[in-house]
Amino acid sequence: MRENNFVGKNLTESTKIQVSNAIKEGISSVNFIEAMALKKIEQEEVLIDTSMELILNELTRLGIPKKEIERKVFVLKTEDFRKVIGSGRAGMRSIQNKIYIEDSRKNLTILQKVLDHMNIKQEPVLREKAALFVAILHEDIHNASAQKVLITDSNYGTYRLGYENRNYIDTQIKHSHFEGFNEAVVQTTALDILQENMEIVSKKCKISEEEILKEIKSDNSYIFQITILKSIIQVVAKHKKMDQKKVWGKIRRGQFTGEMMHLRDIEET
Repeated sequence: MRENNFVGKNLTESTKIQVSNAIKEGISSVNFIEAMALKKIEQEEVLIDTSMELILNELTRLGIPKKEIERKVFVLKTEDFRKVIGSGRAGMRSIQNKIYIEDSRKNLTILQKVLDHMNIKQEPVLREKAALFVAILHEDIHNASAQKVLITDSNYGTYRLGYENRNYIDTQIKHSHFEGFNEAVVQTTALDILQENMEIVSKKCKISEEEILKEIKSDNSYIFQITILKSIIQVVAKHKKMDQKKVWGKIRRGQFTGEMMHLRDIEET
């Protein structure tokens, strides 16, 4: 389970314990929309479990102690997903370690409806499984990212998640910094992990390697932010006379550890 890293003025151990308990209660509480979540089908369970397996493997590869990462995953009908998250195919609430997935099941064919009427159950087929897997993996990376929780006199909330700094609770104008950079790092990491583990994903999730490669090549999520990220890596590598892969490796690792020293290289350039 990820430990909460609290920041704030004049925090006592008692306050930290109270907030920690409140977060745990939030994790275990079930609101109305979550109560209406769809029961996950086997295909969804496999995608969710495989994504977590790759995250833990990534932490091991980076030399970060392997740990259990707490998260709850809900599959919501489209209208409910829009209320909770908005757009996209998946999203999360970082403070509560909750991931929400939009229903991606195809409508039943006439034959399936007939069989269903005859009580011959047919498991639904998922649309664009490779894209759905990337969306789940993206949110799992957010969930495994380094996090700091800010505590004020009257509230608490995620202050930092990965490279993004947020100010959502102690000001009248909610805002964040480095959100674009953070999303670019997360999506690039997701696509890298997918390509590096293509055989595992193909075998476990029953997605052809051709479909996976097609998804990696055609993905245009955060394309503007990723273009800037690539430019930053190129400039830093040239300035520091380093290999681009080494520059990217430091950034990729920092997403999970919270290490920020390498950002000074960006400031220098």
